[in-house]
Amino acid sequence: MPGAIHLICRRDDGVNLNGLSKLDDSSWRSCCWAISQAEAAALVGGWIYLHSAKKHSSEFGGLVHSVEPAERAGNAREAGWAIIFEARAEGRNQAWRGANHSMAWTGGVVDPVYSHELKAI
Repeated sequence: MPGAIHLICRRDDGVNLNGLSKLDDSSWRSCCWAISQAEAAALVGGWIYLHSAKKHSSEFGGLVHSVEPAERAGNAREAGWAIIFEARAEGRNQAWRGANHSMAWTGGVVDPVYSHELKAI
């Protein structure tokens, strides 16, 4: 069963710092995340939620259609993943789930629990 992931996606003067780009009317690409291949694969058919901080509800997100390898040039971990998703209203206003320690930038892949997550499968 596909999972969901919560990620911190900070902005600087309104510019997204995690490579969020619009592909078409409803599809987006969020890049480049330092998650494992297993985590990336577990997201296909699941959900992505983008937060400005763990204490804030998600500002954006949607149903994950695919993942693809992506270069993280200049980072300690150069291999990463881009997440391609369809923006959905249910991607907004979701509470952070998963790892919640002070250094967590992702909650990790969590099991689907909300009705929209379970229906999407």
